[in-house]
Amino acid sequence: MLASIVVILSEMAMALYPILIKKVPTDLTTQIFSRLILYAVLAGVFGGAHNAELVWGTLPAALKTTALGGLMTAHIASSYYAFQQLPAGISMALFYTYPIWNLVGASVFLGESFDFSHLLLVAVAFLGSLLIIRSQKDASEQENKPVSWSGIAAAFGAAVTESLVYFSIRGMNHSSPFKSVFALYSGAILPFTLYLAARAQPIDFRWEIWQKLLPFHVFVGFLGIVLWAWAIPRVSTIMFSLLSFFGVVASFGWGWLFVNETPSFDSLLGSGLITGASAIW
Repeated sequence: MLASIVVILSEMAMALYPILIKKVPTDLTTQIFSRLILYAVLAGVFGGAHNAELVWGTLPAALKTTALGGLMTAHIASSYYAFQQLPAGISMALFYTYPIWNLVGASVFLGESFDFSHLLLVAVAFLGSLLIIRSQKDASEQENKPVSWSGIAAAFGAAVTESLVYFSIRGMNHSSPFKSVFALYSGAILPFTLYLAARAQPIDFRWEIWQKLLPFHVFVGFLGIVLWAWAIPRVSTIMFSLLSFFGVVASFGWGWLFVNETPSFDSLLGSGLITGASAIW
């Protein structure tokens, strides 16, 4: 029960990122770079020197961490590209197939089996997420931004890499979530820096920007990802997949609370379906 509540809390915390993007007037690469740096530093500090040595102290460990960092970089890059190329509603709908990919991966690679009734509840929650996403799409954006196959592929790539990150954390079997977070984010710094260099993309280091990014990353984002990493090995795959859809509910709620997005019948119905599916479980 505690672990399930932690999953919901982590999704609520991480769902605040769209609000951060809207409220802080800087480019997305600066937002991502600040997140990588701060998460790696905080996880290293709280995890301690012993965890850092386990993550980077030997050649096999360093190679594994670098591979995890490449995975995280691929996830970030594909997410960024998908949201650039596709209307927001389509990119969000494709990205939130990742709980489904969690189930597929657990079945194919881990041999897990699921009751039909549980799969039906996940399907109901997925339908709820689609309703919320549909209610939030911008009509003018839909008209002006054509759908591209490369964008669709990137959105699916973002969903699949999100699932791969999930299975990576599950496979670590770390007693400390700080070690998992440190491995993922410290490993991603070099690949992401190379990605920025290849694109000649500068970072916005203005203090008026970082004084807004710092408290959010420290007190909201980092807490959310640590709770997420802590809960992954403690919750079944299908329960985790079901509860992941609370991220969509939280995004709708935060949008209404902080940026005055008007709730619609679809968003309220979608939130009810996700909440109801979780309650029935």
